[in-house]
Amino acid sequence: MSVKQQIIRQFSFGLDEKSGSALEPYILALEQSGDPGLISELAQLRSKLHLNTSPEFLQLSQAALRKVNDKSMSESFRLQQLSLIELLPYEVKSDVLFQCLSNTEPLKLQENALRQLSKYNEQEIGKKIVDIWNELSPQTRRYASDLLLYVETHHDALLTGLENGQINIGEMNFDLERRRTLLWWTDNEETKRRAEKLFTDSGVTNRKEAIDQMKPALALNGSVLDGANVFENICSNCHIFGKTGNEVGPTLTEIGRKSKETNLHDILDPNAGVDTKYINHRLETNDGVVHLGIVSNETDENITIKKPGGESVTIYKSNIKEFRSLGTSLMMEGLENSITHQEMADLLAFLQSGVE
Repeated sequence: MSVKQQIIRQFSFGLDEKSGSALEPYILALEQSGDPGLISELAQLRSKLHLNTSPEFLQLSQAALRKVNDKSMSESFRLQQLSLIELLPYEVKSDVLFQCLSNTEPLKLQENALRQLSKYNEQEIGKKIVDIWNELSPQTRRYASDLLLYVETHHDALLTGLENGQINIGEMNFDLERRRTLLWWTDNEETKRRAEKLFTDSGVTNRKEAIDQMKPALALNGSVLDGANVFENICSNCHIFGKTGNEVGPTLTEIGRKSKETNLHDILDPNAGVDTKYINHRLETNDGVVHLGIVSNETDENITIKKPGGESVTIYKSNIKEFRSLGTSLMMEGLENSITHQEMADLLAFLQSGVE
């Protein structure tokens, strides 16, 4: 942003619409500069002062619609073009904004397109975002989740996506404040009713039956030594505990402070409260090679996938055929089918032992 733009933005904070008629001649003079950034900032000032949009800005913004998605142009130029369409009506620019959400687009372009979309209350916005949820990049999905949660118009689309499995509940990072947005901080009783079926004020539990079936393990005496073997055979492919394992999922440094009940829940229901950093993704390259794992790094040029076992692979975005979230934790559900009550008791004993 140029110095002139910054001055205009700061200057506009102290103005109201009563200042419009007095300032318009000076705004007109500045618009003759032909500077796109300056004309864009002046358009924001015109909007605040309830002045008509200038012909210069209309001309620039109409041209910008054709340039925003031109991948041959630089990121900074495309971001400037995106800012030039900010005051256009939603129906005029919606297709352009959703094209910006492709996971091969620069991250800033995706973020700014979502910021513009968040200013509108059209219900189709939430529905479209849910439909393309799995194709959004991990960083963009964080902004998209805020749009779905904090713009009440989109609550129906969010809840429908959760109910239908289009969005995994663990991906939404439903901490207490986010849960209460749907449970208590809304006046819509239907939203509250639907949210209560998905989670409570105290937390999220998806696999109650599996947890209930494994509860007898809590009453058994566990062997720390045998539990170390269970950990090495089952858990060490993705977790580090002490000097054992591979750092793919979370390192289990603090796990010994948790109760056996909490650890049992976390092991059997990994998708209830999964950190979004550990959501599993599927990436297919143009030559048909498929990689599964978590996204450990993403830039505008490439994506790094860390696989179970600790191997990392970096793929240029230009070589990606398909990239999508699988919507679940890298830690798979169903461990209860391959472990006995005694083995679970041993594993829990080992994790609480402090042996590292």
